[in-house]
Amino acid sequence: MSPIHLPDAPELSRFSILLVVISFFLVFVAWMWQGVDFAVATLVGCSLMVLNFLWTRSVVRKAFLEANPKLWLGLSYGLRFGATVMVLYIAIREIGLNPLGVALGVSVLMLTAVGYTVAVALFPEKSSTHRAD
Repeated sequence: MSPIHLPDAPELSRFSILLVVISFFLVFVAWMWQGVDFAVATLVGCSLMVLNFLWTRSVVRKAFLEANPKLWLGLSYGLRFGATVMVLYIAIREIGLNPLGVALGVSVLMLTAVGYTVAVALFPEKSSTHRAD
């Protein structure tokens, strides 16, 4: 398989920005709802998912530029999964962060995906970069 050229993906940039905005919103709501300890747990979960998304985005982009992406993607997935599990274990078990706050933070990726999908469905003319004439 030969390397391919990947164009810039403005949708991923918009998704990344929305991911960060929703993360800040979730942390704020957690702080107002349950206080600082819950907000810190939510912040850890959100930060983990934002970093995980950015890492995945970077690895997939690099993998498609490689001649043999399967090995690269497999190794990256294993490393990322292991690192995520270790951070979650340390955050909840060793540091003692609130598991529900961490779970709320981890859900930011799913909430962002739903929000982005709804935004694209409601405002297709503003979200499309490829218009049919």
